[in-house]
Order: sequence, then structure tokens, then C-alpha cells
Amino acid sequence: MPDFPDGLFFETSLPLTWLAEPVQHPLEAQRYLEVLEAMEQHPHEEREVSQVESRLDLQLLWLARLLTPQKPPERDCVIGIEYLQWSQPDALTAGQEGYVGLILSPHLPYLMSLPARIEQVSSQGEGQLILARWVYPTPGLKEAFERTVFRRHREHIRRNRGASS
Repeated sequence: MPDFPDGLFFETSLPLTWLAEPVQHPLEAQRYLEVLEAMEQHPHEEREVSQVESRLDLQLLWLARLLTPQKPPERDCVIGIEYLQWSQPDALTAGQEGYVGLILSPHLPYLMSLPARIEQVSSQGEGQLILARWVYPTPGLKEAFERTVFRRHREHIRRNRGASS
């Protein structure tokens, strides 16, 4: 993908779509990011897990699958603290406001929607390259998302260093 305006970002492929309306309240998105952070930082293999925690983790997984019966198509994207960039066949308009629906984890597949504004649209092959700017509705959601991006950014760097060694 071309130049990306955010200094802190990660590149990935994940289920992603543009939505006109949110699929959850900002507090739900914040809580999802906090639960995902706890699960990613301390996977079952690295900690002693009580039966209660295991059951709760399983219930969260089942609930996430129930709330997200269909995943959007996977798209290559660049996700930063302030911006997001992806390609899609449908055209969007610069200045358009809406929500980016994305599933950040295959292990906890919940479609989360974050508000964004389309900053730039350019043709790319048979599709459109979209640059959007996050519009955080609450400081708590912004902080939780920043921690997620920072964690994924570190993982991205670690993987790239391992691949080049």
C-alpha cells in the first residue's frame, strides 16, 4: 500500500467492511478491546486458568460467534492510531462519515464498529484505495484502541525482524 500518514501502525488481512450505522455502543467496543487485550497478553498456555475463567472464556467465544454470524470479506489493510487504509471494490466519497466494521481476532470473532471519516479515495486496479481517519467517540475507546494498535505494531515489527534474520 502507498504512503501511510500514521507513524504507529500494523499491516494485516482481516474481515473489514464500511457500515452506515454502528453495530454496538462505544462502551461495548472498548470492553471488547480490553477483553481481547487480556486474552492476547495472557493466553491460556502461559497462565494457570481456573475452571471458572475457562468457562467464561468459552462463553465469550460463543457469544462473539452468535453476535457475528457472518463475517465481512477479508481485506488487506493498514491500521494506525489515527488512520486506516484498505482496498475495496465499492467506491466511497471523501468526507463521508460512517463506521468501519472489523474483526480483530479469529479467536474472539466479534464484529466491532468504530466511527471514521473517509479522507481520501483513489483508484487502484479494479477497486478503490480508501484512507479513513478514526473519529473516537470516547477517550476510553481511544485509549483501548491505541493499546491494541501498539501491541499489534510491536508484533508486526517482531515478525518482520524474524523473517529477515
